[in-house]
Amino acid sequence: MTKEYFTTGEVARICGISHRTVVNYCNSGRIRAEQSPITHYRRIPRRELVRFMLRNGLSLELIEKFESESAEKPSHVAQE
Repeated sequence: MTKEYFTTGEVARICGISHRTVVNYCNSGRIRAEQSPITHYRRIPRRELVRFMLRNGLSLELIEKFESESAEKPSHVAQE
């Protein structure tokens, strides 16, 4: 499953950084996030996550690994 948008928590897990760091990066513009008009939660477009990872020397395989692990979990199991 290829996701178009990621939550700040998902980006934190993918990149191996804390959720707070992702939020700080969004606030400073280091990661460009969109805000949902309904929930007002931040969501990071895939293209922006890829840009951030390439600029910071992170392997794009981390996204693939995250998506394959997410696909293996049953939908009724809450994600951490």
